[in-house]
Order: sequence, then structure tokens, then C-alpha cells
Amino acid sequence: GEVSWMELVRFSELQLRAYLERIGLTEEAKDPHTLLPPTIQTLEKLQIRHSYEIPFDNLDMPLKLDTLRLDPDSLYKKLICGQRGGVCFEMNHCMMYALRTLGFHPVMHPAVVWIDNQWTPAASHVLNVVPVDGKQWLIDVGFGNSFVEFLPVVAEVENTQFGVSFKLTESSDDAGVTWFTLKRKNAHHTDWSAVLKFRMTPLTAAELEVAMEVVLHQLDFPKDHFVSKPTPEGGRISLLSGVHIGNAAGAPGCCLCIRSSSTAAREQIPVSEEDKAQVLKQHFGIVLQHKL
Repeated sequence: GEVSWMELVRFSELQLRAYLERIGLTEEAKDPHTLLPPTIQTLEKLQIRHSYEIPFDNLDMPLKLDTLRLDPDSLYKKLICGQRGGVCFEMNHCMMYALRTLGFHPVMHPAVVWIDNQWTPAASHVLNVVPVDGKQWLIDVGFGNSFVEFLPVVAEVENTQFGVSFKLTESSDDAGVTWFTLKRKNAHHTDWSAVLKFRMTPLTAAELEVAMEVVLHQLDFPKDHFVSKPTPEGGRISLLSGVHIGNAAGAPGCCLCIRSSSTAAREQIPVSEEDKAQVLKQHFGIVLQHKL
């Protein structure tokens, strides 16, 4: 059959080794094709290590559509050499390129996101589905607050990670195309809440451009800076701007939010404009080349 536009693009061997070192797989980086064969174990390791080491980061917002670069060289420069994080398009393209270079066959899919009790009007997220050993696996390192361990693309199978449960439900649209809805439930809740919904047909180049346009210019979240990553203990640490700290009145500010585990209360620590750079370096390993 025809080769899709995404199958032609991947990291070079040098870029792959640097990516593996970036996510803490230093030994594997010395001989990646021997130590990281295209297996379930490798796939799981990459999803987890990327999630812990490369934060979601929209610090370049606001961006123009033509300045969001998704080619391997640009992502290598920013996420790997520049020690930065990225938004979903950058994070999941980075993962796709690494997987392809290692011999996997990831396919990128479009997704809509559940925001303010409704689905985004068009695709506003992308993720990868990877076939291994006759099964499909959901790989997503770019959502900002989702699963850490990968998920099987199978409906109604509950997967619990650090006290948070995830599952997929399956549906079809009017054209008969299959969609899977990702839902989550915290340990102390009884109801499932929708996170996102992805289509099981591949993303097209035209859809990718529309998705980037939606995120960069139509949704609210790019207006405020947001940096976030999970912790190995099942918690999450985030830096948010544009928030009111506690019950404080007045203009919104910036805070560091720390949750030590999925069931722990969230601690909010105010961060001054002068301290932002130090917080980014200390907690996320980010050294900005420009002022926020």
C-alpha cells in the first residue's frame, strides 16, 4: 500500500542516542538497536522514561502556526539539546521519530479533548498507536496530566496506575469510523470522567495543521504558561501562571503546585516573577533562552 507521510520521517542514529540519554537511558543509548528491540518492554520503558524526564511545556506560547516546528532536527534542537519540554504536537512527534528509528511502526491519530464539559470542536491533540505482538498500544507523552504507563487499545479494560484508573470506551461515528474515549477515575471517586477521544484512522497532514491552529489560536490554555510532569511516586509537579493562590484577591499570579501522590492534597507555593527561572531549572531542568 501507499506509504503514509509520517512513515518517511524519523530520528538519525545520533539524534536517537541523544534522545535516549535525555530520558535517562544512558546505557541503552550506547547500543540502542541491541538493548532496545521493538518489544512491549521497550515500548513501556520509553513511555515511562519520557513522561518523567521531559515535561509538558507551553512556555513558548503564544506561538504562530508557522513557528511550531515538528521536524526531527527542530525537535532534536529544542527538546533534546535545549533541555526543554513541549506541547502535545512536539512531544508525540518526538516519540514517534524515536520509535520509528528503533524499528517500531507507530501511527499518529487525531483526538478531541474534553474541556469545559464539551468536546473541542475539531481535533486539538495528537497521540500514537503502536502495534506490537498483534496488539495495539496507546502511547501519549504530550497531554500534560494523563497516564504514565501505556494502555492497550481495548475497550472496557480498567488499568490502575498510582491510584488512578483509566479505561477506553468504543463508539462509531456516522461514517462508521471507530473512536475510543479515554476516561479516568481517581481512587476516591465513583464516576468516570472523559479525558479525550481519538479516532482509529490515521492523522492526515491537513488535519495536523487544523489541530495546531485550534490549539494555538482558539483554545484558552495557551494564554497562560503551564509546565508539568509526573513523579515516580505517582504525584505531579506543575508550574502554572494566571492562577489565584488559595483565596487571595487581586491579580492572578504564578504558583508551583506539588502533589506527592495521586491521593495527596495539592500544595500551592506562590512563585514570584524573579524566581520563575530558578524554579524551572530546579524542578524541571529547564533553562530558558528568553524571558517569559
